[in-house]
Amino acid sequence: MKTTGIPTRGDFVVSWIEQVRHKWCIHHIHSQFVDWVWRLRRTYETYVYYKNNSRYETLMSQKKDQRLIQSEKAIIEAGIKTLLVNPSAGMSEIAQTAGVGRATLYRHFKSREALIQRIAMVCFEETDVALKPFEHLEGRVAIEAVIDALMPLGDRFRFLINLWSYAAQDEEVARIDAESVQEMAWLVDQAKSRGEIAADLPTSWIVEFFDGTLTAGWMLAERGDVTTLEAAEYVKRSFFRGCGGA
Repeated sequence: MKTTGIPTRGDFVVSWIEQVRHKWCIHHIHSQFVDWVWRLRRTYETYVYYKNNSRYETLMSQKKDQRLIQSEKAIIEAGIKTLLVNPSAGMSEIAQTAGVGRATLYRHFKSREALIQRIAMVCFEETDVALKPFEHLEGRVAIEAVIDALMPLGDRFRFLINLWSYAAQDEEVARIDAESVQEMAWLVDQAKSRGEIAADLPTSWIVEFFDGTLTAGWMLAERGDVTTLEAAEYVKRSFFRGCGGA
């Protein structure tokens, strides 16, 4: 049978089915693409949310830590200032001097003894920092450098002297103090071997004499009778003239 080239009803049905299938495929692909884009966007938004939240929490934590550090510094300085004037001062007086409430003070330190022991540790830490640049020195030069470094820290050492009965209850504080005495004794023995300090004087007596001379310098500087530089010079002259070698 010859074809006439004229579309039949069946041709129209097949054509319609093909068009419907084509449109359905396009719609299906589009739906999948839209769903993929939506999922990708939600994933990105979730990432941004947690990233920003984490960054925010980190910043807040850093600010909080900085506030705590500044608050503790203010309390420590207030503790030194207050307890030097009145060694029996209570926590309320220290909090008032620091400009903080009692609750804030007790968040940092559970007791007056804990505060005193922390101040003692800070005093030793500051001493260590001050002496660090002179670790390479030996003998008399080293002792003179120690005097120059420690004289400006008079309020710290007067605090330790006045409140030592409380501070020494902390084992770490007592250990550091014992090490400091040993280091000074080592410097004295070194100076003795160089002929810079009298060899016939007991090292223990020389160390005590050194502490006493330093304390005299701190007291005079506090009263304003001499400057810190003058006090350091007088301590060096008195110490080495009294204990110097022949």
